[in-house]
Amino acid sequence: MYKSIIDFGFGSFLTLGLSIGCLNWAHAKTPLLEHVAVYDVSLKEADERTGLSSMNGLIAYDFQGSQCDGYTTNFRFVVKVVNGDNEFVSDQRATTYESSDGKNYSFSDRSFLNNQLESELKGNAKQIDDGLKVNLSIPKDLEVKLGSAIFPTAHIEKIIEKALAGESFYKTKIYDAADDGDKIMLSTTIIGKSRTDVSEDNKEFAVLEDMKDKPYWPVNIAYFDSIDHKSEALPTYQISFKLYENGVTRDLILDYGDYSLKALLKNLKVLPATKCYRD
Repeated sequence: MYKSIIDFGFGSFLTLGLSIGCLNWAHAKTPLLEHVAVYDVSLKEADERTGLSSMNGLIAYDFQGSQCDGYTTNFRFVVKVVNGDNEFVSDQRATTYESSDGKNYSFSDRSFLNNQLESELKGNAKQIDDGLKVNLSIPKDLEVKLGSAIFPTAHIEKIIEKALAGESFYKTKIYDAADDGDKIMLSTTIIGKSRTDVSEDNKEFAVLEDMKDKPYWPVNIAYFDSIDHKSEALPTYQISFKLYENGVTRDLILDYGDYSLKALLKNLKVLPATKCYRD
């Protein structure tokens, strides 16, 4: 159970986090929204077989960078898990860098259980002529060659492009260093029609301020371990969220099959934009 929580936090939320600020839209000169976003996390549903009675915590996501220098993210996911008579605190800390041309991706991920380091992953991936070359340095030196795939920023950029064009479906292979950092996954994205919420009872509205009456897209991304999955195959996990045109995301559902988490936007701080003089 612990490993599945950690893997989900890194592999899926990192991609989702990029949707908050890492958007080039259709124009290369559009600056990215540098920001810190904090989410309240709670258990939404759990199969009785899991024994889970509660999960509560926070996700913090820090995005900085520019189209000149590339994009750096710092991510932390801390959650207290109650499973029957057992309790533990899961703490995941990850940092990534992605070049603005989408050709290079580096990552460092540390997972703690009750303040004790449980696992660590560090490495980098590079686009090559016939796919990806991944070099891991922790937990051991390892070079892996994988098929063609895109990195998280390029993935979310394409989703935004599809949404702006009025398209509702997007399918691609993605590498985000999930699990042991040695595989790519297939993702399918469903983009709903633009809509607007009007309820003032929504707790996230206070964070959104003047954005609360703006339209958004409901988005669902499913991830499959097998890149050649059949239509009847079940996803390894799914994420859904509300995505505004400026890239802000709220009302997250993280679905791992036998349990799901809900994450509500608690705080959003916009950072000063990094200057970029690229033509």
